[in-house]
Amino acid sequence: MLPIQILLTRGPFHFPSDAETGGPETVRERCLQDLRERLALRANLLQDRLDQARAAVLECRDEAGRRKRLTADERAALTGRTAAAEASHRRLRAQLAAWKHEASERYDSLAGQLEVDPRGFVGRRGDESASG
Repeated sequence: MLPIQILLTRGPFHFPSDAETGGPETVRERCLQDLRERLALRANLLQDRLDQARAAVLECRDEAGRRKRLTADERAALTGRTAAAEASHRRLRAQLAAWKHEASERYDSLAGQLEVDPRGFVGRRGDESASG
């Protein structure tokens, strides 16, 4: 959310013309590029979390391999940590796969909307306010 001072100093919203934006094709490409970047950012964040979870699983397994003599309590604690790390890894792997599918659908949806009206909502909103 923007601070109130910024909102108050911006003035009325201005709908850019085709000359200001570079035309409908440039607007379309900018919109798609922006969406690609945002979708990739989220995918990269999920991938980073997945990598961290995988490292935690490997660390637990390495510890189990190094420590030959464990008490029952220590073994139970290590088994619990390993199971939790593996569950987290599986969950994140599923989230990343689902996100990749959703991201593809979002991109295709926006590309289709921009194909129908390359100006997106900018032209429709501007036309509505001018006619009303």
